[in-house]
Amino acid sequence: MRTTQKVAAVAATTGAAALAAADVAGWAVRVLGLVLLCCGQCQAAVRVAKNLAVDLLEMETTSDFAVASLLVFAGYTLQYVGSAGLFELTHPFGAMSASLSAKQRAQRREQVRKELLLGVGAMIANISVTMIWMRYIEPLVWTYGYFDRHAFSFTWFLLSIPIYMFIFDAWFYWTHRWLHDIPFLWDHVHRIHHQFKEPSAFAQDAVHPFEAILQGPLGHYLPTLFFPIHPIAHAAFGFLSSVFAVAAHDGRQWDINDHYYHHCAGKGRKNSFNYSLYWPLWDVWCNTRYDGPVMDRHALLKRLQ
Repeated sequence: MRTTQKVAAVAATTGAAALAAADVAGWAVRVLGLVLLCCGQCQAAVRVAKNLAVDLLEMETTSDFAVASLLVFAGYTLQYVGSAGLFELTHPFGAMSASLSAKQRAQRREQVRKELLLGVGAMIANISVTMIWMRYIEPLVWTYGYFDRHAFSFTWFLLSIPIYMFIFDAWFYWTHRWLHDIPFLWDHVHRIHHQFKEPSAFAQDAVHPFEAILQGPLGHYLPTLFFPIHPIAHAAFGFLSSVFAVAAHDGRQWDINDHYYHHCAGKGRKNSFNYSLYWPLWDVWCNTRYDGPVMDRHALLKRLQ
């Protein structure tokens, strides 16, 4: 009898968690349907660029630009929901974990719902700025079309990885510090993200739209102002960085920079640490690295629960 009740409880929790993720996935499906409708009504199409060394998508007309924007939004949403959903499904204290009480599972589901709702607004802001940059700003940057004029090699690709990561990480660290150190930015922007003391993977995009733009597309495109990066490589770096950030909020072994401690052990605006994205270089250099005893993550999660 007890086994049957336990199975029923887990099944109910699984269904509720799936519904929460389905809400956002539904947004992506609707957007994809809107893309197809637009294509049919205005003869617009999402077309791969003729020269991938310059652009990834053709956006010559306004209608093509609109359709491409909708498709990119749908793709980003599916990536976010898919990766975060996988982490939450496999989390030992996730929304469907049998290790939690019914009350704790309900609290976790409500938290995931709030994170998802904030994530939708952040994604709209991110994609809007990304598409505007791609169409109107990127062609003005000196690195635009660089590989249409110069050969692209595997060595250049390997070199672009640490350069992209170093510049993006520097930008992320210092803007993250500003979000904590400047009272207005903390009170009206970053505090929204820090309401989640025990974040799930969905908390990655649970931010104010201004923060989403500041630490998303602006950081992603900043390296191209200093160093030519092939468009395909640049898109891959952005995708992997997004998945990496989602994993960091999950707080298990792939949180290699201990970002989870920034949420659960940091004390508000001023007394915080571990601001970096990829690696702890800036935190070590600026004395903001958490250097206390490194607690086993599962033990930490158990203590928090």
